[in-house]
Amino acid sequence: MVRCTADALNGTDVRGKIVLCVAFPVSPLALFPLALKSVLDGGGSSLIFAQYSMNIVDVTADCKGIPCILVDFYTANQIELHERCKVNHRIAFFSIY
Repeated sequence: MVRCTADALNGTDVRGKIVLCVAFPVSPLALFPLALKSVLDGGGSSLIFAQYSMNIVDVTADCKGIPCILVDFYTANQIELHERCKVNHRIAFFSIY
C-alpha cells in the first residue's frame, strides 16, 4: 500500500474506482483533505476513509458530489479482504502515513 497523495499515486488509475485510504498513525483531520483531493483529481468515484475513532463527519461536506464514507480500521480490513477475493477489483487500496 502507498500513501493516498498525488505523488504516491504516481499515475495509478483510480478513475471510476472506489478508493480506500487508511489514515494511520497521523491525525485524520490533517489527512482527509489530501486524500479527497487525490481521489477527486484522479477521477475516483468514491472515497472510503479509514481512521481511528474520531468524530470528523463534518469534513465530508467538502466531497464535491462523490460519496465519502468514514470507517474504522476493522471495517476497512473487512472491505479489503472481501475485495481482494474478487477477480474484478473495483476498489483501489492506499494507506496514508
